[in-house]
Amino acid sequence: MSITITLPEEIERQLRQDWPDMERVALEGFLIEAYRQKRVSAYQVGGLLGLSDY
Repeated sequence: MSITITLPEEIERQLRQDWPDMERVALEGFLIEAYRQKRVSAYQVGGLLGLSDY
């Protein structure tokens, strides 16, 4: 699944200064919220983020 977020170019440039890999930051934020709401397990989050211990 792919999710598209539309941002004005100015805001994208501003955010990319601190987050060059904004796609990863967005994925992490999405997964954190899904985990917080008990929609996914820690194991699933680790797997989706490519963490080797999971």
